[in-house]
Amino acid sequence: MKPLTLSLIGLRSYPTPVTVDFTGKNLVATVGNTGAGKSSMLDAIVYALFRKSSWDAKEPRQLIADGAQAMSVELTFLHNGQRWHIHRTMHATNPNAARHHLRNLDTGEEV
Repeated sequence: MKPLTLSLIGLRSYPTPVTVDFTGKNLVATVGNTGAGKSSMLDAIVYALFRKSSWDAKEPRQLIADGAQAMSVELTFLHNGQRWHIHRTMHATNPNAARHHLRNLDTGEEV
């Protein structure tokens, strides 16, 4: 699996929208000061793929940024030569309203 783009809002260190474009990059280093959001980017990818946190959070909604009503993560990635897009959302007050969509961008298939 190779990430192509990551977009998130309302997740831990990122209460406002952020998009990271990995397209055309073979090696990426995430560097920054303590608390800058490096681990939050990893959490966003892990949440998108597995609906889990990479740290000790018992509930995925613990990933929601302080003061945010919801979070949204979109990950576009390449797997076995095909492009996929996953979009997950989680609401702070209603975790049952969480949504996820996985689509093969090359075939249009929704999984």
